[in-house]
Amino acid sequence: MKQLVKHLSDLACKISFLGLSAVGFGLLMPSASQAADITFKAVWSGTYFFNTASAVGYFTIDSAALPNPGNKPSNFSVPNISINNTTDPVFNAKSPITSLIKALTITVTGSGLGDGTYTLDDYPDGGVIWNTNGVSLDFSKELVGQPTQGLPWGTIVSTPPGTSYSTSYLKPANYGGDFNIFDPPDCVPTGVETFVLATCSAKSGTKLMRLESLRAVPTPVPVPGAVIGVIVAGGLLGISRKKKRVASSEITELQV
Repeated sequence: MKQLVKHLSDLACKISFLGLSAVGFGLLMPSASQAADITFKAVWSGTYFFNTASAVGYFTIDSAALPNPGNKPSNFSVPNISINNTTDPVFNAKSPITSLIKALTITVTGSGLGDGTYTLDDYPDGGVIWNTNGVSLDFSKELVGQPTQGLPWGTIVSTPPGTSYSTSYLKPANYGGDFNIFDPPDCVPTGVETFVLATCSAKSGTKLMRLESLRAVPTPVPVPGAVIGVIVAGGLLGISRKKKRVASSEITELQV
């Protein structure tokens, strides 16, 4: 009988602990709005342009706003970007970066000009391009190199920086889509050509980097400290109750 009582006590303790843990787990799970987010990891390299610059970026995007197949801006056009024209506020206003990207982090190294970590706050008036060149990209795989109506997605279609951003998109057969971000001429990573990022806008001395990889990764879900506290407290409460019941059982056995 004593063993049965002890077993039931342990079982009740575990149920209590699991119940609190389940509550905590529910709080840790992403909400419906969070579940709609998709995070891409991007890797750029300057090797194609014979320099040592590189960058790694993470972009959290609202998948409901991400056309696939399709493009942003919806009436597709490209910004007028060149060494002599470092920004296009008209394009940025038409295709604001926040219309697609909810958060970003880009870390640039090895450039000598523009090294550092940048976030969405560094693109207050930024613009964005997204174009699949007429196909639906498979987000479960590496995007760079996937087939489109023309060239493989990720193909540079002209030698940057050129006189202006490429208009090859007018002929899908000679185009490979695009993904890029833009901002006024502060020293931030900025697109200057299809799939090409300049480390410090389009300024003289900037280093150019080609997009080498873009793939979806798990979207991080922030966990408030209070939630962790509830889960830990629940576990400790369950353990404390178990110890007290074991001690009480041992005392009862001694009295008998």
